[in-house]
Amino acid sequence: MIRAAESQIFLDPTLVEGLAGLELGQKIMVVFYFHRAQGYDLQQHPRGDATRPQRGVFALRSPRRPNPIGVTVVDLLALDGNVLTVGGLDAINGTPVLDLKPE
Repeated sequence: MIRAAESQIFLDPTLVEGLAGLELGQKIMVVFYFHRAQGYDLQQHPRGDATRPQRGVFALRSPRRPNPIGVTVVDLLALDGNVLTVGGLDAINGTPVLDLKPE
């Protein structure tokens, strides 16, 4: 079994009260903004691999989308004040998090 990489999400300190009720080990959905994505094509090769046939953008998890919003379900590993440590986040360092929701 491959262990998912650990990441930290730094929540605005004024929002910490909103974390009440989250439990370690819980799966949470992280909604984020693909802030580095530029433009989009309605047909794309999966993972940019030109050897694979093109598919529609809505059939892919590509960050190059008409509305560049990403969603990933993660495991909540630790919670310390406004810092959440999670496993399995599919976003790059510095990606703006828009929302957190229970799975």
